[in-house]
Amino acid sequence: MTKKDQEEIEIEEVHLKKGEIVKITKDMIIGDVISAFPESVEVIIEFGIHCVGCQGAMYETLEMGCGIHGLDADELCKAINKKIKETRKPKTKK
Repeated sequence: MTKKDQEEIEIEEVHLKKGEIVKITKDMIIGDVISAFPESVEVIIEFGIHCVGCQGAMYETLEMGCGIHGLDADELCKAINKKIKETRKPKTKK
């Protein structure tokens, strides 16, 4: 993948509350993502990374995990961000 291709990949930003933005990126440690966003486990497993509870998850990045399993780390991050955005939508006042 060229640098231009990488720049064109857009990963969604997730808005948790006013002024706070979290964006899951492929350089994040799997265990850190899971700890902060438990809803990410479902997505990670659906993508085919079933070692969310193994020791490797504590030091491997999402990109490393995807590489081992032949998966696209950018697509995984996009799916995790989407899941977080869906599950943590601000509640509207009625």
